Amino acid sequence: MFNIFEQPWLLVILAAAAFLCQRILRSVNPEKWSNRYLLVPLVILGAAFLVDFAIKTDNEKVEHLIKAVRKAIVNEDSATVESVMSEDYSDNFHRNKDSAISHLKLFYEIAPIENAAIIEKLVEIGNGKAFAKLKVTILFGPDAPIAVASVVFSLDLIKNQANQWLICSSKLYELNKQPVEWQNLP
Repeated sequence: MFNIFEQPWLLVILAAAAFLCQRILRSVNPEKWSNRYLLVPLVILGAAFLVDFAIKTDNEKVEHLIKAVRKAIVNEDSATVESVMSEDYSDNFHRNKDSAISHLKLFYEIAPIENAAIIEKLVEIGNGKAFAKLKVTILFGPDAPIAVASVVFSLDLIKNQANQWLICSSKLYELNKQPVEWQNLP
């Protein structure tokens, strides 16, 4: 089903239908018609794009967070990654947020990242929690011990009091199609 808050196409189709109805009614009875009736489809069309632009759904917020984290990791911006992590972050290897960030900084020194492309993405959202499973291809810099890696991992997200999504946990599943966990990385 279409969500008019994420995609404006349902309201665009409604505006086109209103325009066609307006044109048909105008051709049937032209003497009682004025151009002000053209405003109805224009208002619907404007509302479609205004609703899409002004209202950000949870799905759009989570997608934006994933893109921001990908960009921050490629740019080696650990401060941005830290800002989107929950204060009570923990996973099966990192006991807290500081441990995860220090591990990330160490990883930047060992294997600088040139690019990361999200190949597959599955996002499930419900009741103030979200789960995102990602398959990412990472292109490392020339000084890295490997050139390319395929990584499958998941992010657990929670919505805080300020209505922002934050990463509260992560899990590593695969590295180059081999099962792996955080403790197996340097």
